Amino acid sequence: METDRLGASQGVKVKVVVDTNFLLTMAQGVIAPSSLNDAINASYELITTNAVVKELEAMSKGGDLLAREAGFALKLLERLGVQVLRVKAGSADESILTLTKELVQNGDRVVVATNDKNLRRSVRRLGVPTLYLREEGLRLEIDWNPLL
Repeated sequence: METDRLGASQGVKVKVVVDTNFLLTMAQGVIAPSSLNDAINASYELITTNAVVKELEAMSKGGDLLAREAGFALKLLERLGVQVLRVKAGSADESILTLTKELVQNGDRVVVATNDKNLRRSVRRLGVPTLYLREEGLRLEIDWNPLL
């Protein structure tokens, strides 16, 4: 069987877990949804948690720019077919970590899409790559070193 660069066999989808700030960056137009294809270079499905959705819903209340971006991020979830999973955890970041651990334990190929440095560090400690926006050149990059 042929494998792609994420090590997933053809026919096996990589689970890309997206967090709040990554979705907001997409809503701002900084990350085009089509750029995910180039960065991941594998068959994938987008997943997030109910805590991330709650966080976006709370942010969307109000009339400021952040509220409008959060509202658009919620619409993006639907347009992109992002699967929302219920995860029992406190914060959105905790829910992302809990979901990531569960997926890895199930033998799934996982990438966490986040620009949050602390979350990236925690995810890398699990041995899971992160997808993030590289400031230089404004391009998506996958971080492979779980020891950083």
